[in-house]
Amino acid sequence: MEPLEFIRLALVGSVGLASASPAWGAVDGSDQSAPVGPIGVDVSPIGVVPAGTANVGPTASANPSSAPPGRVRTTEWTFSAGADASLTLTNNVALAPPGQEQPDAVLALSVPLGLHREGPRVKLQADYVPTVFLYAKNNDADYVQNYLRSLMSVEAINDFFFVDAIANILPSYISPVLARPESGASITQNQTQQTTLGVSPYIRHGSETDWNYLIRNDNYWTVYNTAGLSDSVTNSISADLVSPPARLRYGFDYAYVHSAFGTPPTSYNQEVGRVRPIVTVTPRLNLSARLGYETNDYSPTNRSGPVYGAGARWTPTPRTTLDGFVEHRFFGPSYRLDLSHRTRLTSWRLNGTRNVYTAQDQGLTLQPPTMAEVLNDTFRSQIADPAERDRAVQQFMQQAGLPQVLTQPFSFYTNVPYVSQQWSASMGLLGKRNSFELRFLWQQDQPATSSIGPLPAGVVAYSQVLQRGFTANLTHQLSPLSSIALTGNRLYSLAATTPAAPQTESTQTTLGLNLTHRLSPKTDASIGVRWSNFQSDVSPYREQAVLAALLHRF
Repeated sequence: MEPLEFIRLALVGSVGLASASPAWGAVDGSDQSAPVGPIGVDVSPIGVVPAGTANVGPTASANPSSAPPGRVRTTEWTFSAGADASLTLTNNVALAPPGQEQPDAVLALSVPLGLHREGPRVKLQADYVPTVFLYAKNNDADYVQNYLRSLMSVEAINDFFFVDAIANILPSYISPVLARPESGASITQNQTQQTTLGVSPYIRHGSETDWNYLIRNDNYWTVYNTAGLSDSVTNSISADLVSPPARLRYGFDYAYVHSAFGTPPTSYNQEVGRVRPIVTVTPRLNLSARLGYETNDYSPTNRSGPVYGAGARWTPTPRTTLDGFVEHRFFGPSYRLDLSHRTRLTSWRLNGTRNVYTAQDQGLTLQPPTMAEVLNDTFRSQIADPAERDRAVQQFMQQAGLPQVLTQPFSFYTNVPYVSQQWSASMGLLGKRNSFELRFLWQQDQPATSSIGPLPAGVVAYSQVLQRGFTANLTHQLSPLSSIALTGNRLYSLAATTPAAPQTESTQTTLGLNLTHRLSPKTDASIGVRWSNFQSDVSPYREQAVLAALLHRF
């Protein structure tokens, strides 16, 4: 039996044994010792430890089921609801080429719902926004768009056995170079609804004086509401073990990922194990080496070989963190960099990664920071409590007339693993009457199977995808009840289906101006204009639109 195969079977058995234990066996209703942290492993939703295994541990917990030391966790349920109505008058509802434009009026009715809980054993974050789009001229195009982001974490056995579950419904694009609508009101064949369900049982122990460990089993199912797009299943086993604090520590990590697409399924397997010697240079600086071996089954050919590299984690101040690594993999250099800094009024981020990802990862781990996340970072210095900070962000976005439901801007459909190289940067500035938010992204994707052999029948893949762009939002408060927002974004995309096929290019530029006025403490009204210009080798278009909206929170 291969060594990695033996490790995989042992990990499956240990997680299964923990799952069979009664959840109430070690729970007495009190939280005697909140975990310090998950041992410094980046537990991504897909559980791919190779994509982001941290270099040192323990670190501050990123797991939703644990609270930072010193913060009292409550068991309060928080429910929110609203009723929104918007009207879009557009001169090009189907995003048609010049000369084929068709005007229309689109009424959108939505009911934002939220349910949140922070307790000693259970934490829930769920936000759901169903929107009905009604067309004055194109009645056959009426439809319901669903937007859902939810995460539930259960600490079944104190500081040992946990279960995470997610349910996400997100709008996503199909092609990286075809027309990309700015809102759900546009009629297009390039948008789909991606639904992902996941459950992740795991055992974990975090300590400042003892061994830290994490063994996790992630299971995700993804379906699309567009005919011809293959459903997918991803199962992974990951583990990380870090020795007690010392000048020289050791970390051990392992990950196995199985992905299957379509019926009959086309499957891919990835497996890697490492040892990480960790040296504490100073209390704020840790250096590590990364030594291991990997096997990857991209049928009909396997790719195996050594893995080696180095990593570092540096926290010069409580508000500044630098964490990253670089290592050799079968596809060349692999790396991850996370740099963040914040002041009283600003937040800054720089993130870089190069690794193997699937279509599921686009909505779970590979998207750059959203507008809400950048604002959340900016508010962090002023509002310490996460729940209060989330409410402040939502209230700010509503009063400024900023959209809270967005399509994943850099997504595209694929059913093969990709080697994705991505750099993103963001900054947020929050003043007394002005706020500014800026995001950049550069991303290059190539199939991990491109140099391995012919692709199986039915597999959809681009030989290369290149995307780069930026988004900017400037908000000015005219009065205590009124504000104006100027938004702009630009996205360049290039793609080719095969190395011999001609490349397709597109550039999309959008500008928007929105005026929002607070009618009552719970009701806002807004009016705005939008201009879009899509330059493409395939289907260029231009659109002008006038928008009006009424938003109420109960």
